[in-house]
Amino acid sequence: MTQTSAVQIGLERIKLRFLSQLDDKLDLLELQLDQLLIPQKRANAMRAIQAEAHKISGTAPVIGLPELGSVAATVDTAIAGLSASAMTESVTRRLQAQVELLLETGALAVQGMSPDQ
Repeated sequence: MTQTSAVQIGLERIKLRFLSQLDDKLDLLELQLDQLLIPQKRANAMRAIQAEAHKISGTAPVIGLPELGSVAATVDTAIAGLSASAMTESVTRRLQAQVELLLETGALAVQGMSPDQ
């Protein structure tokens, strides 16, 4: 086995593990998405969503899922520039749409239908 083959096999294992865990992360994101609508829970929801989006944005491109990484990075960056107390209805809707896109892109990756693959 060449060094390149060993690296490719290692990356494939990491990708499979990532995808198996991604489904759980998507479930968590979906739960937190609902919490964005509740002002008392919004700050915690934003932190949880940002933390997961940040992890996904860092790992996905490395394992061959650049689109998923890009969508997650958009969510991460969007939340970093927001304050839960300053969230207007339109900002909340925009953030919800971004998180929903992350959920859809992640679900496609889990199903093996990502355009990146």
